[in-house]
Amino acid sequence: MTAKKEQYECNFSSNQYNNPILFGDFADPSILRDGDDYYLVNSVCGEKKRLMPMWHSKDLVNWEFLYHVFEGVSLEGRPLYTAWAPELTKHNGIYYIYNYSPDFGTWVTTCDDIKKGNWSAPISVKGVEGIDPGHVCDEEGKRYLCMSTNVMYPLAEDGLSVTGEGVRICENWPIPDEYDIEGMCTESPKFFKRNGYVYFLTAQGGTMGPPTSHCVVAYRAKHPMGPYEISPYNPIVHTKSKSHGWWSTGHGSLVDTPQGDTYIIYHGIRNAHRYLGRQALMMPVTWTEDGWFTVKGDDDMVQEISLQFEKNIRKEKISISPKDGKLGLFYNFDPEFNEKRLTFTDDCVYYDGEATVPWNSPAFAFMPQGYRYEYEVELRNVTNRSGFAIGYRFLDLANCGVAVSDGYIKLFKHSKYEWENDKITISSDTVSLKMRCDHGTVSYWVKQGNSDYVKFAHSYDTADWNPNMASGFSYVNPCIWSFGTEKAEITRCTYTNMD
Repeated sequence: MTAKKEQYECNFSSNQYNNPILFGDFADPSILRDGDDYYLVNSVCGEKKRLMPMWHSKDLVNWEFLYHVFEGVSLEGRPLYTAWAPELTKHNGIYYIYNYSPDFGTWVTTCDDIKKGNWSAPISVKGVEGIDPGHVCDEEGKRYLCMSTNVMYPLAEDGLSVTGEGVRICENWPIPDEYDIEGMCTESPKFFKRNGYVYFLTAQGGTMGPPTSHCVVAYRAKHPMGPYEISPYNPIVHTKSKSHGWWSTGHGSLVDTPQGDTYIIYHGIRNAHRYLGRQALMMPVTWTEDGWFTVKGDDDMVQEISLQFEKNIRKEKISISPKDGKLGLFYNFDPEFNEKRLTFTDDCVYYDGEATVPWNSPAFAFMPQGYRYEYEVELRNVTNRSGFAIGYRFLDLANCGVAVSDGYIKLFKHSKYEWENDKITISSDTVSLKMRCDHGTVSYWVKQGNSDYVKFAHSYDTADWNPNMASGFSYVNPCIWSFGTEKAEITRCTYTNMD
């Protein structure tokens, strides 16, 4: 197997691209065109310190990571660790992100320079019910906030509070009985204006459940408050069969280009790869003579785009160098993780131990950028008192990894939180651990000193670790733990895509 690149990239030539436009669990994309620039922000599901990655693009295909909107923020005196389905918008020169968190309800943050960030502390928006807030203005500039219940609330001029009761603006699109879905599960209200119409998009069917569950449906009206008519072309986006390349496609936003073309940005799950999460996809939109829009073609095939491509501008990497000074975009932290446990020097990253076993120690995790990859960590000055592990975790339900602990290199197993019988005696003060993932099948390897890698006989299948077997929207996290009474000393940490 030949390592080609560290990070997944859209394959393209000339004006062609293929999905996903963002590989990994970048769910619930909300997109804003600001002149010739595009900005996109995503959910962070599960409890994490870093929330809402902000992206920038000039061509809708090549995306550059700018920053996380929040890193360790509080709301009403309590830590904010979740951000579901953000809504990114601009009004009178100010940028807004409306969002929802299960512990707090709906909230909003603002900034005046989206490239620099510096978003305000979140402010609760009281008096609304539902999830996934969506923002829209009428022709007079009056502002509204629509929730997943299809209920519209009037907003104050500054957009930070509601000024009245909500009104239901339309009924749900009747999902055909032959569709296998998770439930009605209306969510993701999004608005788009064109030729005197307000187009209202919403998701139905549930973002989890069977592969055919999710979909995007559309309505239109002359005013944000309605009355709305249902699109005769519904569903606009939908996975029709389990055999299709992308499952549970939905949660769509429309965006236009300066040239007048329209695209829909949404998310989907790669066929048989639920454990990787919901990835960001894009398809061209066709406008009909009667003023509706459709999405034609297969989102698993190469697509045409009219914009001129820039050279690929992604700079983020997963491999860690001691000289980096911090962990990049693809890393995140458990809520209890104290970042002071990590110390970067010229030749080593020191990682303070916590707890006595890996599964009790708060970890940092990374988001893979491929279906087949390897992750290697080299440790120095390994002692009987230090503990270090790499592996996979799905909530508190499933867990597997390889660890240096108590004079051995050994495996620990999922579901029971216990050590496996497989173990190798430490014979060098330099140890390298490697995990290899091949479409969800995980194997572990060890190298001591200058010897070759040795593979542990026991491999694991993590492909079925996904939210359909649990509540919430957490996915498999490849994690890095340090435990015991001493620091782990990391001299090299390398991620390699193998596709």
